[in-house]
Amino acid sequence: MKKICFVSLFLFAFAFISKAQKGNNEVGIGAELNVLLGSYKDAYGAGFGGSVKGLYGVGKAGQLSLTLGYSGFKGKSGTLYNGQKFSLIPILVGYRHHFSSFYLEPQLGVTNDKTKIPGFTFSETKFTAALNVGYLVHGFDLSIRYHTEGDVLSLFAVRAGYNFPLGKGHAKK
Repeated sequence: MKKICFVSLFLFAFAFISKAQKGNNEVGIGAELNVLLGSYKDAYGAGFGGSVKGLYGVGKAGQLSLTLGYSGFKGKSGTLYNGQKFSLIPILVGYRHHFSSFYLEPQLGVTNDKTKIPGFTFSETKFTAALNVGYLVHGFDLSIRYHTEGDVLSLFAVRAGYNFPLGKGHAKK
């Protein structure tokens, strides 16, 4: 996982430093509501979290993205999972393409899944793919994300955030 994180950060930093194509550079923060799918849905309730996203403009309609997030879930009462806590920490790189105010953003990366039971903690890192579909207006960013770790874990997330412009000449969408 350390190698994947290092390579992802290096590529993003290299693209950020490179001035080959100019575009809109932004930093976004947001809050999320997450709903697990499959067998996880039966064990854990809706989760809440947040994310920080770096966006580096490439061309007029594109941005490279680097996302770091956190989401926490509690075991449902009345089930075997009552008292457990489950968390996800994704690190994702992607490309956001803007279609006027709407955008599409496929992402790849890794997610650290952690389960806490009183007296025991289990952590595992998994390959992750995600697809965001969103809408931007005056810096406000509303999106829906499908996040999957293969056939083991999937979720839908609704994110509300704000993107702060970096540098001069930034055009709000």
